[in-house]
Amino acid sequence: MRAFTITLLLALSGYSYSFAQKDKEKEKKQYDQVDRYFYNGMLLVASGGKFGYLNTAFEEVVPPRYDDAQTFYRMVAIVKAGGKYGMINTQGVEIIPPVYDQIKHLKGDLFLIRKEDGYGIVDRTGTELVAPEFESIRCTKAGLLEVKRNNRVFMIDRQGQQIIPLQYVLTSKKAANYWLFKTMSWAK
Repeated sequence: MRAFTITLLLALSGYSYSFAQKDKEKEKKQYDQVDRYFYNGMLLVASGGKFGYLNTAFEEVVPPRYDDAQTFYRMVAIVKAGGKYGMINTQGVEIIPPVYDQIKHLKGDLFLIRKEDGYGIVDRTGTELVAPEFESIRCTKAGLLEVKRNNRVFMIDRQGQQIIPLQYVLTSKKAANYWLFKTMSWAK
């Protein structure tokens, strides 16, 4: 009796697996490209040169409408439309409409944005923390942001408040970091 129950369970689980595989195969045939893995419960797909997303039930959450798209990371994905970049969440809502020249993940929940010639910072909710007005931005190990303006380097926090004043001219990256860290230790 026990062997019969196990055999029956295996047969039923094999049947449901085959059924799910057939559904997956059917969904794949609708798209030119399908990513291999789900990221944050979303699967990147392409059709006719446009990108969109499916959820784990293979339902189309975002129809293929973006010129380019990345996989989801921390529940957001970077998308491109009309030559500009924006971000969407897993419900397909644009949390940042495509208005930036570049968006890339910086560290944790921070994303680097570029608009025209300036760099800034947004978080994964789409809130602009630092306006795109700097020549470059780098995240330090201490969690501060090293920014550069007019060939001068200084430190700001994640809200854009200046921590170390704009006073050192950048001669080389190594020299600038030495002086910045030296200044930080003197400030304590």
